Amino acid sequence: MQRRLRKFFLKLSQTTVRISPMQTIVFAFLGIIFTGTLLLLFPFSSRSGESCGLMTATFTVTSATCVTGLSLVDTWTPWIRTSCGFVFDTNWRIGVYDHCVHIFFPFSEKN
Repeated sequence: MQRRLRKFFLKLSQTTVRISPMQTIVFAFLGIIFTGTLLLLFPFSSRSGESCGLMTATFTVTSATCVTGLSLVDTWTPWIRTSCGFVFDTNWRIGVYDHCVHIFFPFSEKN
């Protein structure tokens, strides 16, 4: 059994997946939305102590990722403020990466 697992992980580590810079940005935004949604689904992130629901959490985090700031829930708790702050900060960092890709990609040697 250990030999099979070792072979599997060795083969897995030797495989390479080519991801373009644009795909990296899309996956990063999806990862931020997924992580932020999970953070807002915890019951202690609402005033009533109940989960706000999947669609509400996804909408709030997607809105925070796009920096529009729309929210269907009261964002008074420190936990929600911290979660949205995390989303804003990460979005800013990915936006810088996005602009660098758009600026320097046309000058790459592969084109």
